[in-house]
Amino acid sequence: MGSFCVEQIHAQLPEGASPGFYRTTAGTELDVLVTAGRRRIGFDIQFSQAPKPTRGFWQAIDDLKTTQAYVVAPVERRYPLAKNVEVIPIGDGPAVLAA
Repeated sequence: MGSFCVEQIHAQLPEGASPGFYRTTAGTELDVLVTAGRRRIGFDIQFSQAPKPTRGFWQAIDDLKTTQAYVVAPVERRYPLAKNVEVIPIGDGPAVLAA
């Protein structure tokens, strides 16, 4: 599922957007980081129907000052986790880039 989600996100990047990832030796990470102009959008891909982002995820979005962050998981509906952080279904990854 992880590489499928990454491929779907990369395939739907807006024009001029650049994909990447973020990892530190301390365990801080984002599976996908999309930079589009001044926007930074982080994606964490999880396999749980009740995803719980790690401390490294929260640290990464703080370090990078992301505009928006998403936890992509096998859930049926979107729901908020924190300000500017949502859990989204697997199929919604590309759609949030168009917003």
